[in-house]
Amino acid sequence: MKRILLIVFCIIVTYSTSHATTNVINCDSLGQVIHTIFTTDQLDHQETAELAPPLYEQTKKGKCDCRIEAMNLQGFVFYNQHQLVNAKKVLLEAEALLQKGEGNATTYATNQLFLGLVYVQANDYESAIYYFEQCKQKHVEIGDEKGIADASLNMGVTYLDIGDFDKAEEKLLEAYKVSQSTSAAFISGYAVQNLVRVYLHNKHFDKAIEYANKAIEIWEAETFPKGLYYTHIILSDVYKEKKTSDAQVRHLQEALRFANEAGILVERSTLYNKLAQAYETSKQFQLSKEFYKKALDYGFSFDNDEMKSVVTNLIRLHAKDEEYDKITDIYDLLLQNYQENQALQQIETEERISKAISLATQIDENQSLKKSNEEITYKIKGRNVTLLLLLLLILFIAYTAYRFYKEGRVRKGLLQKIKQQNIELSGINKELTHSKAIITEQNQTLASKNKELKNFAYVASHDLKAPARTIQSFASLLKKKIQKNPNTELLELVDYIEKGGKNMNELISDLLTYAKLEKDNLQFRTVAVSRLLEDVCLGLQQQIQEKKAQIEVGNLPTHIYADKLKLKQVFQNLISNAIKFSNDNSKPHIHIFATETNEHFKFYIKDNGIGIAPEYHDQIFQMFRRLHAASEYEGTGIGLATCAKAIQLHQGNITVQSNEGQGSTFSFTISKRLS
Repeated sequence: MKRILLIVFCIIVTYSTSHATTNVINCDSLGQVIHTIFTTDQLDHQETAELAPPLYEQTKKGKCDCRIEAMNLQGFVFYNQHQLVNAKKVLLEAEALLQKGEGNATTYATNQLFLGLVYVQANDYESAIYYFEQCKQKHVEIGDEKGIADASLNMGVTYLDIGDFDKAEEKLLEAYKVSQSTSAAFISGYAVQNLVRVYLHNKHFDKAIEYANKAIEIWEAETFPKGLYYTHIILSDVYKEKKTSDAQVRHLQEALRFANEAGILVERSTLYNKLAQAYETSKQFQLSKEFYKKALDYGFSFDNDEMKSVVTNLIRLHAKDEEYDKITDIYDLLLQNYQENQALQQIETEERISKAISLATQIDENQSLKKSNEEITYKIKGRNVTLLLLLLLILFIAYTAYRFYKEGRVRKGLLQKIKQQNIELSGINKELTHSKAIITEQNQTLASKNKELKNFAYVASHDLKAPARTIQSFASLLKKKIQKNPNTELLELVDYIEKGGKNMNELISDLLTYAKLEKDNLQFRTVAVSRLLEDVCLGLQQQIQEKKAQIEVGNLPTHIYADKLKLKQVFQNLISNAIKFSNDNSKPHIHIFATETNEHFKFYIKDNGIGIAPEYHDQIFQMFRRLHAASEYEGTGIGLATCAKAIQLHQGNITVQSNEGQGSTFSFTISKRLS
């Protein structure tokens, strides 16, 4: 379709030039033709490069209405041929004409887009973003949503390249949302694919996986294996960061399958290297060696640092398994590669010698034509040939000697380097063994100290409870006696003592609960989630009735594998807080629901309370961190810290999304790997 549009454009320009009496090409519609060509997905740059120069030359013969479109086209061709100076020159000339009022908004937008691409390739990112923004504004003027999405996509990718990930996320999300309302599937695909890179950098792995799956859906619908290849490569990096080697291997295998379908060969050695590293991480050493070998066979070069790393890793794995014959094969491959390089140099040398012989022969023939004496001519020719043969013999001997000398030095150098690396590896192994022993000893010491601290915290908390209860009890008795002979000041003081004793008792209980939260104390079992929530709400019944709170329960998993008591404490703390920190002018409304992924269950407790300012979102999970005075809201400041530790012991994490005055949504995950 693209080639047909370009050919139609050529025919119209040629016909108009040859038949127009005024030497002016009237081609108002051709701007839209070029716009259609350049907004067609997967533009064939080779076809454009073949057809653009004739168009450009035609429009230079005289004044014409479509010369700016042709200049845009020629500038784009220069850009694809990496002739940045020529591309910038032609496109800036076209921009100057557009600023004088020639052309239309579509042509102007195309010009600004191409200038942005040129400046990206020239590493002038500030100028590139400026031109992409101008392109977007022109598309907004003409209501071209596909053009808006394309400009936003280019801005997003540029921000991603310069490391401004917040701006990149903003522009890529804009490109994705706008392209959803058009038929621009490829813009949608590239937008979400690059969003995965943003979320990978920001370590938002769940979002990265979510958008990667969207990209896969788009590429599968478009039957675009190249897009599927790059998406699976990025997904493998996500799972590598998550240290999930099985998923990493699975996506790399998918990437290899789509690379074969798309005929991607340039990056094949890198893909093999990634697979080898993933297999090594998952302790599949045989497969790791096979793919290191494939990477080595496919793309070895002495100038390639990645291949040097492949060689080192492969030798290390073979040495670990005492496969010394395999190591010898690698050395032979290195030597063969070196000899092939030398052979290429030899061919070049022989070609030079052949040219020298040809030149000498021509000189000899010219001299023979000038000589009338056949005897002298014969002697001269014979002498020249003899000297030439002697020279060739000397050159051959010298070259052969040099080659043997060079090969000997290379072999000797390689052997010395391997010997040195073995010595270094031996030293490193000794250091690692020594370090491991030190770390083991330190771990044992730390474990002993931790055990002593836990015992101390338990005993201290337990022993402090008795005096706290005594203070509370005697304060209560004293209050009763004072009430017989009322004294307002004494009653107020006794109230302070009684409340202080109560707060101390609660604080000690919470500290004891926190101290007992250890992995060894957990009792994992199958827990019925709905039944557990019923028990929690029953325990909070008085608080619920006092505040007239509404508890709404949404979708929940039937059963999960967890410590029932600790999970109950988490729900109890979060629901109790949602009721406690409610607005005075509205009844508390608490919505509890859950979602599920392959890795974990995620629970949400959403309320309509007073909310939390974003700067305190991390601090509230710290010990004794209170955002309000004790006179405003009761509590010890340990509840959320206890929740965070309990969830951590379930291989999950707890977070909050909230703004002041807008309610809060607490969410926590429970890993499925516990079962």
